[in-house]
Amino acid sequence: MKGAAQVGVTDADRQWLCAWEVHYLEDPATRGGSALAELKKFKGLHAYTKAYDVSAKESFDKALGSLELGDAGPLQRDVTANCMVE
Repeated sequence: MKGAAQVGVTDADRQWLCAWEVHYLEDPATRGGSALAELKKFKGLHAYTKAYDVSAKESFDKALGSLELGDAGPLQRDVTANCMVE
């Protein structure tokens, strides 16, 4: 895959990630477990495996680890910085 196709796949992966992050944040008590399971799948997607640099991977991994401990702060910061939420 080259050029624009890679960017398109990465953008699609990021939109998928944002959707699950927002889903989690809307109701962590009810949706937390299922959303966390979906968020973990991001590590197998193109954006994480091919497009993310080491720093971006570490940031995502830290946010995921925080979620597992019940801290949604890093996830909220990612949504605020990178997701278009209406």
